[in-house]
Amino acid sequence: MKMTSWLKMGVLAAAVTASMGAYADNSLGSITVTGSIISAGCSVDAASIAAPVELGVLPVADFKAAGDHSALVPFSVHLTACPISQAGVNLLTSGAADATNSKLIAVSGVTGLGVAIYNADDTQINLNSTSAFAAIDQVTAEATIPLKAAAMSNGGMVTDGEFTATTNFTLSYN
Repeated sequence: MKMTSWLKMGVLAAAVTASMGAYADNSLGSITVTGSIISAGCSVDAASIAAPVELGVLPVADFKAAGDHSALVPFSVHLTACPISQAGVNLLTSGAADATNSKLIAVSGVTGLGVAIYNADDTQINLNSTSAFAAIDQVTAEATIPLKAAAMSNGGMVTDGEFTATTNFTLSYN
């Protein structure tokens, strides 16, 4: 082979290598993951959740269509000994969902309705979703998550009887 052929092949190889490097550089990236570790979360004030939320006696006639609901009844979850390194706390509801409307907590004892939980501003908190954040008082290390509950029609025929619904919750922080 002639020297000019070797030179041409060398230049071609260098160009190919450089273009591959440039292509590879454009497809590089990085992902940063951050978090925070706290030694302990808030303690739930047992007195704030000891009594059931009483919705009262509700007429079947109030539940004619899916989404019809009773009056919203306020209650709150009071938290103590919260980590003051965190600004706020919210709760994530979990539990058995209504068979017809998975946004509602399932009830036992009657058919045709479930229980809906709401934030203080009347926005519904779907089951397996989080509430609005409540500020953690940096002096007392306490927080209160204000909530509301209502019975809500799932669209089925509502039957007479007493009902019970239970949801669990976990706390998360910001």
